[in-house]
Amino acid sequence: MPSVKKNTSKSVFSCREKEILGLIARGKTSNEIADQLFIGKSTVDTHRMNMIQKLGLNGEGELLRYALEQKYDF
Repeated sequence: MPSVKKNTSKSVFSCREKEILGLIARGKTSNEIADQLFIGKSTVDTHRMNMIQKLGLNGEGELLRYALEQKYDF
């Protein structure tokens, strides 16, 4: 039986998700990210939730921790 592997590769993210993840790692709020990227706050929140779901995390705090631990080249 094949093992199920949790997908934590940064390649699972779209370019926009990577961009938002970088801004999250810099401590930006959804409102600040939305203003900087010229998109709606609800769009930012949707990207956050999609990333949380893709990684199997339990919330935004874990998403921030993930961003910081990965040491992406933001």
